[in-house]
Amino acid sequence: MKKLLAIVIFLSTISIQAYGCLPPTPIRDLQLASLEVYGAECNSVAVFSATITNNGERKERSTVRFFVDGKEIWPCTRIVDVESGESIVVECKWKTVAGTHTVKSSIDELINEKDIMDNEKSEEINVFCCSEGFLEEYRCMWNWRQQKYQHADCSIEWKNVEYCSEGCLNGNCIAKCDEGYTDEYICSGNWLQRKYQYPNCSVSWINYQYCDYGCSNGYCLSPSASYCNFGVDIEVPSMAFVHNDMEAKVVATNYGSTSVDAKLDVYLCSNFCWRMPCSSTLYLEPGSSFTLTCTSFLQEAGNYQVIVEYEACGTNYTKSSPIFSVSYVYPSFYFAPSQPLEAKPLLNLKNYYSLRKCSNNTIELDITNTGDKDSTFYFSVEGEASSWISITPSVTLKAGERKTIFANVTVPCNIADGNYQFSVRARNSKEARATSFLSVYEERPQAFIPTKFIILVFLILILLALIYKRPKRRNEPETFEGDC
Repeated sequence: MKKLLAIVIFLSTISIQAYGCLPPTPIRDLQLASLEVYGAECNSVAVFSATITNNGERKERSTVRFFVDGKEIWPCTRIVDVESGESIVVECKWKTVAGTHTVKSSIDELINEKDIMDNEKSEEINVFCCSEGFLEEYRCMWNWRQQKYQHADCSIEWKNVEYCSEGCLNGNCIAKCDEGYTDEYICSGNWLQRKYQYPNCSVSWINYQYCDYGCSNGYCLSPSASYCNFGVDIEVPSMAFVHNDMEAKVVATNYGSTSVDAKLDVYLCSNFCWRMPCSSTLYLEPGSSFTLTCTSFLQEAGNYQVIVEYEACGTNYTKSSPIFSVSYVYPSFYFAPSQPLEAKPLLNLKNYYSLRKCSNNTIELDITNTGDKDSTFYFSVEGEASSWISITPSVTLKAGERKTIFANVTVPCNIADGNYQFSVRARNSKEARATSFLSVYEERPQAFIPTKFIILVFLILILLALIYKRPKRRNEPETFEGDC
């Protein structure tokens, strides 16, 4: 009876379901509707935003996951509840890494889910930290020339860019060239220069031919095409005075039709000649001029002349100025100041000092305070012999006082005989300068005969005199033969 009752109940249940008397199973469907990425920049934090929508007929619970390049970001994994017909947004933060990456988000599959194909989304992102491409840096790896390549993630790679059959050196392929002159010419002044190529392909321009009539566009000019004419004029003052600066002007002019390279040496001459600091090398275009202003401090009275030695147009020339006088007498229009004169030094040196090589010496110079005030004057030495001279740093003089100063001179041994110029400067608020020469010579050894040698020669002479001296004959009695 009980078995029959169970069968009846089972059949009744089937009949009720067949005729729709029981409610149907609800639809279940979660969808990952979208995946957005924000802030994917270099050295920043990107945000992944996933939108989950419940398209089913009941509230659902699922697990949301995020992945970068296939690796799950565990801190972002979470369980969410979504009401039927609603959507929620789940975010995940990720610290960016330079490069190209694949970002994915997914939700777990439900039991009896209607559509599982929309449970995940993927996006590809590029995080650029560096500009990708070749850099202008090269190196050698065996016979390969390599160039540095920078990736977007700032990583560096050396890539082979050229094979060097002759070898590689310092990031460059070693070139192989035929040594000798090429057929390329340029002008440098009056010189025609020709390009010379070396085996390593380096080149230089070598003076190939001197053009007497000038050079232009890589060719020597003919006499009819050009000519060289260079001249110098000298302007000197009509009067000059001791302990003042003298100014002379040297005007160089190119009168020719071609450019000229000229070397000028300017000298001020009296008893001696010394080279003035305005000496120079000039380059003048046709018809152009250049003025050299030459200044020199006059320390002695006398007759002076400016002489210019110059080389131009392939020839050496000498030009002299008119002779002008330097005196202590001031012109009639010079008026002495009514107020006390400011302290000014006056230096006196000999014209030259004769000194031996390899010697220590003391030289004298006089300084006078020509002003009406007491003052301290400071000394310095200049010129080619300045390193040999040691002088007291300063001296204090009363108004009108004159004093002799001593300087120590140590003459080196390994120098040539000759005259070596030096200048002594004395200054306070004013300045004076005196120039002289050290005339250096080498002492010649005197003929020396040792005393022992003289004594020996003297004894030999005495001995020779004794040997060759003949004794006098004594007077003997005469003998007579015959009868007694």
